[in-house]
Amino acid sequence: MGRLATDQKQLSALLSSVTEEAHKLFDNMSDENFYRRPGPDKWCAGECLDHLNITAGLYLNEIEKSVSKENNPPRTAADYKPRYILDKFIKMTGPNSKTKLKSPDVLVRKNLHEFKLPKRIVIDQFFSIQKKLQEFLKQSENISLSKTTISWPVSRFIKLQLGEAFLLNGVHALRHLQQAERAINSSLNK
Repeated sequence: MGRLATDQKQLSALLSSVTEEAHKLFDNMSDENFYRRPGPDKWCAGECLDHLNITAGLYLNEIEKSVSKENNPPRTAADYKPRYILDKFIKMTGPNSKTKLKSPDVLVRKNLHEFKLPKRIVIDQFFSIQKKLQEFLKQSENISLSKTTISWPVSRFIKLQLGEAFLLNGVHALRHLQQAERAINSSLNK
């Protein structure tokens, strides 16, 4: 992954690319391709999207709380740049990473092997969440993306800059959309 998004415009473009990629993958997709796993221990496309819904849903709660505060620090020029450790983590969770990561239990449905949520509900929820992320990003245009923080949904003890939260959501979504595409292509080749 090249240079990370470091301003409002780049973050908005990243989130828009997530929505565009998802439309390409999931518009007109058959139920069979949505639910078929490429292997016994691999996620189907629907599981990838459901994981993104769970993850982004947890972030949305934190982002909404943060953006809604009355006393957020104002944005300044060159306001935001991911911190070193988060920069590395964001690159590890991004679409071009070869690093295998196990999703924390809180970010995965318990009975994943029995995944049968209705396709339309999972897809509609995904697009609704993406729309809300874009709305919150727009609401934060006068807020410091570095000094405004949220709690990381996996561990309340870790604080993310607001900009890091938007960036992490975008690159994580692209990673799992690529995984979903591999699952779809695998099912088409069977």
